[in-house]
Amino acid sequence: MTSEQLLKAKHLDGRTNQEKIQLNRKYSAKLSYHRHKTNEIREQIAEFIETNFEIVLPAHRATFLKIAQKSEIHNTVIEMFPNLIKTYYTLANFGESVGALFTDDKGRYETFTQAHIFSKHRLDPVWNYRKSNIIRNIYRNYLIDTKIYEKYNPVHITLTVPHSGGTWNGQKFYAKELLNAFREVRRSCGWKSNVYAGEYGIEVKSSPNKENGLHIHIHSLAFLKPGTSIKNFIKWLSDKWLFLTDASQIHVEKIYFYEKGENGKYITELKQNNRDLETFEQPDGTYTSEANFIEVRKKIYVDKFKREVMSDISLSSDEKEKKILNAYLYGILETIKYHFKTESLTLDGRNYDLPLIEEVLSNTKGKRLYSRFGEFYNVPELSFNRLDDSSTSEEEITAEANEEVINPFTGELEPIEKLVTVIFYPERQKRTGKDDISPYRLINNKQDIYQELARGKPIKDVLSEIIKRKFKPKKICIDD
Repeated sequence: MTSEQLLKAKHLDGRTNQEKIQLNRKYSAKLSYHRHKTNEIREQIAEFIETNFEIVLPAHRATFLKIAQKSEIHNTVIEMFPNLIKTYYTLANFGESVGALFTDDKGRYETFTQAHIFSKHRLDPVWNYRKSNIIRNIYRNYLIDTKIYEKYNPVHITLTVPHSGGTWNGQKFYAKELLNAFREVRRSCGWKSNVYAGEYGIEVKSSPNKENGLHIHIHSLAFLKPGTSIKNFIKWLSDKWLFLTDASQIHVEKIYFYEKGENGKYITELKQNNRDLETFEQPDGTYTSEANFIEVRKKIYVDKFKREVMSDISLSSDEKEKKILNAYLYGILETIKYHFKTESLTLDGRNYDLPLIEEVLSNTKGKRLYSRFGEFYNVPELSFNRLDDSSTSEEEITAEANEEVINPFTGELEPIEKLVTVIFYPERQKRTGKDDISPYRLINNKQDIYQELARGKPIKDVLSEIIKRKFKPKKICIDD
């Protein structure tokens, strides 16, 4: 098997059972982390509603709707924040993991996760995490197949518009108008003669200055054609964007990634911060302002990294190919990560801007927030429509089954007939950290967090039964 075929192999192919166990533990720990984030969103929504309306949200949405028929304040909440209420209850309907439960002779428990049930809601942290993994694998395979980076030059484009006072073109939420302007750019001869293919997505954030409303902008990955001068392309795009939008600035940058050192932490560097100036009083009574320095992650530009790898005589051709492929993959993912980040909807990286979320969900319902252009538009494997909840119900269940199960205590494959399948919430599991001697190992052994579902049954059959039971239509009676 060639190195290229090895790279194309499935994620777990060629790994030992112990490596598969460790990957499964890491996956389970990731689910636990993102489920905690899900619960944080729900808790903040509940606190927001209670603080502003003095309402305690009941456990079930049907109960809330029933109360709203007779309560003016509950009905007001539905009218003002319908999407927050729906989000609160939708995220509560999902989150279970399904796996095989094992015990050893010391009475310790451990699970081998086979599936996780999550929604396709845009705010579901588990879905965003899983979606990013899917997109990563799709791009990895596409880069292996095409080696597009050997001929075309990828760049990261950021396009913004002036929105002083909180509006642009008379609109507070101007995503549609922004996309129309970008469509005009892509129809131009200057764009078509320089850009081979790419994709783009809309990001919505609060402006640092609240008076300026929402900061809606475009992130785009574009592959420039051979011979295209980045400097000339930037000049053309700046002029075109200024003409269409009155925006005086754009941002075009070669792709980069962040690298971790031997300690497992990102490599950093000091960078001059020209925004937050420090003011000093001089002996003569005058004042001067100087930029301070802040520690930031060091950008590793892919084109420079590629040159360094190619000149490294200690590496084999296969090693160089793999390093370069991964560099381009990391750089591309750093560019398109905005399509599945919810951190942009927070006030401080932790507390969510809930009124902003309501506005975003209301204005983007049924709309696709990212798409492709140029030659990418005709590449079926780069279609992420199935990952976009704009065409599906936010309560659509999603679960991918892993039939292969390994006993984490013995390291041996377990036949289906010996499996004890359980359902549990991963956030209730406690695991060691990634820097522990035994990373991601389960450290709490409470059997009561697991509910036995079946013995000796294929996981797909178990999931089918869960879906039928969990989402069976229920007739709700509401008293007059």
